[in-house]
Amino acid sequence: MPLYLGRPATRNTRSKHMHTSYFTHNPKSPLKRLGGILSILICIGCTGGGRRQATISLSDLRSRLQPLTGLGTYAGFAPTTGVLYMGNDVIDRRMRLGKETHRMQTIRYTYKPSGQNYIDLPSEEFRFRIGDIYFSGEGDLLTYDSYQILQKIGGVKQVVIQFTYTSENEPKPSFHLWVHYEIYPNLPLIRKWMTVQNLTDSAFYLEDIAVESLSFFAARVDSLQIWPYSVPEQPEEIQPPWAGGTTAVFVFVQDPGIDGGVVLGNESPGLLKHYQVYANRDTVSIG
Repeated sequence: MPLYLGRPATRNTRSKHMHTSYFTHNPKSPLKRLGGILSILICIGCTGGGRRQATISLSDLRSRLQPLTGLGTYAGFAPTTGVLYMGNDVIDRRMRLGKETHRMQTIRYTYKPSGQNYIDLPSEEFRFRIGDIYFSGEGDLLTYDSYQILQKIGGVKQVVIQFTYTSENEPKPSFHLWVHYEIYPNLPLIRKWMTVQNLTDSAFYLEDIAVESLSFFAARVDSLQIWPYSVPEQPEEIQPPWAGGTTAVFVFVQDPGIDGGVVLGNESPGLLKHYQVYANRDTVSIG
């Protein structure tokens, strides 16, 4: 379902509090800034050997997701390697930021208790379409501007990365894109969302949105198990490729070979939820 990003109600864009971030499907709405779909990615696993399970219960998932204690968060940027990193004592995520290549890609996602890296290939990171033009973290249409690391209450860290798109036919930028990551102490999860600010005098639609798009277990696709959890239905195992999940509370993607996996979550309303596990691309996507 497309998201409408309307023209600004005023030409004065200096005040950052002037425009509200929210979803709309009303073509009469004078939106200038749009807050994107919020995704949740939870990394879980075991340190022991793997075994194939016939079913996975909610109690089993809860036991794996029990928070640890005494954990902090960290985030930073290594200029010599161009790597932005964030994590805590449970997970560590590494992203390559290329000012010359214009790319942002997750290159490593490690679950620390087992030492397993769940990323086999550099990621697409995110994607969306405006008209016939596709934008993504692995493309070269967006110009990387800057990043911020913000300290929040309770030891939470937020990483914000800004991009700008300027059309070849226009002298001024068309829109700004901010990609937000939030990581917490004691929890093996990262929340992610996107914000787009329309800088033009015209409206446009954002379509085919994937806020999170990573190459989880790319070398082991044939062995993956997918468990969409909906209420009140019991989960049933599905093999990739798979796409869907508008009624799913969350989706568990498991690699039995390491007895670990990831939980995909989406805080958007049902019609806006969509998951893909190696369906149309070589990625696991939340959109």
